[in-house]
Amino acid sequence: GADGIVYDNMVVDNGTFYSVCEHHCRTFFGEYWFAYIPNKNGRILGLSKIGRVIDYCAARLQVQERLTHDVVEMLTEALGTENPPRGMALMMKARHMCKESRGVKKPGVMTSTYLTGIFNIISHFAIQGPVAEVKPLGEGFINDTFIVKTAGDAPDYILQSKNHKVFPDVPAMMDNIVAVTEHIKKKVKDPMRESLTVIKTVGGKNYYKDAEGNYWAVCVFIPDSVTYDVPDTLELTRQGGIGIGRFQAQLADFDKPLAEVIKGFHNIRWRFVQWDESLARDAAGRKAGLETEIYFIESRRADMLDFWSRVESGEIPTRVTHNDTKLSNILFDKNTGKVLCAIDLDTVMSSTSLNDVGDAIRSYANATVEDDPDYSKVYMRLDMFEAYLDGYLSERGSTLSDSEKEWLAFAPLYITYEQVLRFLMDYIDGDTYYKIKYPEHNLVRTRSQMALLRSMEDQYEEMKKIVKDLLAK
Repeated sequence: GADGIVYDNMVVDNGTFYSVCEHHCRTFFGEYWFAYIPNKNGRILGLSKIGRVIDYCAARLQVQERLTHDVVEMLTEALGTENPPRGMALMMKARHMCKESRGVKKPGVMTSTYLTGIFNIISHFAIQGPVAEVKPLGEGFINDTFIVKTAGDAPDYILQSKNHKVFPDVPAMMDNIVAVTEHIKKKVKDPMRESLTVIKTVGGKNYYKDAEGNYWAVCVFIPDSVTYDVPDTLELTRQGGIGIGRFQAQLADFDKPLAEVIKGFHNIRWRFVQWDESLARDAAGRKAGLETEIYFIESRRADMLDFWSRVESGEIPTRVTHNDTKLSNILFDKNTGKVLCAIDLDTVMSSTSLNDVGDAIRSYANATVEDDPDYSKVYMRLDMFEAYLDGYLSERGSTLSDSEKEWLAFAPLYITYEQVLRFLMDYIDGDTYYKIKYPEHNLVRTRSQMALLRSMEDQYEEMKKIVKDLLAK
């Protein structure tokens, strides 16, 4: 076959083939196009092997449909079952002499395709244009994500798995996302850039469930956009505050019920139920030696429950919230640097707006990454706190209640505390929730977030003053 082209994580090859129809013993011949996505831990094919396997399978009597199937199955088997490829696609176009030289004696080309894995999943969505390239995008804690590039003028797409172990009711989660994004689209000038666009399956659903029971969703890729993991400037931090403030403001009049896609998310009373059970269970046998970390949790339990009781009583109102507002979940215009929209809406639910603020400050204002093993580098930057709140309040300040304003400075402490508890609980449970890169990763995350919370506590009075001054502007 022709020389293959390698696109990062996708291998493409094409060439010609010749075979003989088993019905009439007449030749059929044409061209093939083959692509596969190797498993990052698996084997890869030499490009010459693809053409050789096609020639081998084509050398026997058969029909084109079976030839297409057999080639893919043989190549899949060659790569092994331990770490199989993420997907294979083969398209064959052929002229059949049994049609052209006998019978109707009409020329024509027959096309057959066989898709597995990611390629098969994509085919179930109502996307525009042929797929030209597929490759992994980013490193999410929970979901696997791919960018699907198409040929011609068709848009590109984001394909993402939805972890049904983390999100038990994926259909309800997707209903939340669609309801929220459709509401936002009515409020913005450019709906295709200032809000996510969910693509339905060919059957009209918001998700696809594959044969293994895994859920997948597709949205339109927004071009000329960028995300950031760590804020580089105070202005970027301020823009992040504008993004979440605007997101909440756009949904201020949203009146549809939202499903609780994760039970008790940001509900510290529920987290304590899980925490107490985790300590009693000690599933991974790791509790011994964690006395300092456990005391850190227990010594602050009463203060956290006091805050949450105000949410439960309605003193602090419930709103539509994002619930995962780290900087990387805000999409920015690559050219202007301004906010486009909030992304990764899996956790959109009803909660207190303060949770979004606390979650954002936990990640934005941290002087380093959330899993830095050098805890001396971990502290909350007060200038980042002020920049974020300045942006947030510019969009949201006029619609916050008095109780929300009063507890605004406490929100980062609350969410950071919850994250300490969750990382430590997952470590005790044997790392069943968060993806880890090494055995002690969740413990390092725990200790790093402990250092961040101590820094917030040391600066709490200054944080309250900043909020008061910004509200008075």
